[in-house]
Amino acid sequence: MERRVPWLSERVELCEEEPSGSESFTLRSDAGKLCIAATSANAAAVGVNWYLNHYCGRSMSHMGDNLGPVDDLPLPEAPVKVTTDLDYRYALNYCTFNYSMSFYTWEDWERELDWMALHGVNLMLVANGAEAVWQNTLRRLGYSEKRIASFLSGPAYNAWWLMGNLEGWGGPMPQSQIDART
Repeated sequence: MERRVPWLSERVELCEEEPSGSESFTLRSDAGKLCIAATSANAAAVGVNWYLNHYCGRSMSHMGDNLGPVDDLPLPEAPVKVTTDLDYRYALNYCTFNYSMSFYTWEDWERELDWMALHGVNLMLVANGAEAVWQNTLRRLGYSEKRIASFLSGPAYNAWWLMGNLEGWGGPMPQSQIDART
């Protein structure tokens, strides 16, 4: 909350809710303050997002954010409980890493992770750092640095390389970028 909606973080109480089998959150008013009780950290993040969407008219999206401050926080008149029966809420696939994320910075990843948490994602594909794993493995197998560099793809083709569709295309990837992605 402090990163995306700092105006809300001091005005909300996050409480642990006893798990009952499925992840859930409950919004309620407690002595004039919003309380979000949740069975997990992920459920709490979804509760924050649900409150922002349904009570404050605010949202975070990949196309732009509407997360400006709300002066008078609306409070639920009665408790609102939302439950999911889904154990896994998955995000991304290999192609996403190159359609959208080839040159992500840490700030971009931080924003993506915040979006995922707010939207209930609890499992994501992580391909970052695979180049370093391959480098290390090939070095241990005795490959030369030149041969390793010719095997790794460039950053814009990384997903297709990881899926086994090509080798070395668009490369070599600079070591500084491999290090930054690890």
